[in-house]
Amino acid sequence: MRLKSICVAVLAVAFSVASCKEPPSREKFILAEDSVFGRYDFEVDMTDTTRTYDLTLYTRLDGAHLPDSLPVSVSFVSPGGTVSESELVFFTSGVQLVDSSYFSRGLKLPYLQDYLPEESGIWKLSVYARPAACLRGFGLVAAHR
Repeated sequence: MRLKSICVAVLAVAFSVASCKEPPSREKFILAEDSVFGRYDFEVDMTDTTRTYDLTLYTRLDGAHLPDSLPVSVSFVSPGGTVSESELVFFTSGVQLVDSSYFSRGLKLPYLQDYLPEESGIWKLSVYARPAACLRGFGLVAAHR
């Protein structure tokens, strides 16, 4: 009877450990008022270099006169400090409209798809946008496979 109790306890621990695996994606949104002079800094955990990663940027614009296009500068830096990507991208209403109303627009922009990091660690992704009254903030969804 004691052996049976021990086996049940070991199985319970094994199942609880197995259910504690890392979630397939992480999401963070930074409000415009929390940015540093229009710069939004994100950390992306890419410690597992056997997985591929998808990075999606998103933003929310609010106001009566919303711009047709929002240019943003994006830099992606490895844990060792090497700039992997640095470019100007555009959020437009044609990118991927999440939701929209007369005074609000949510936009998504797939930034990197199936990215296989050459260096393990915490990567830094920075988005810089000129401050605007209509800009609520920026978010990042980092998913792995």
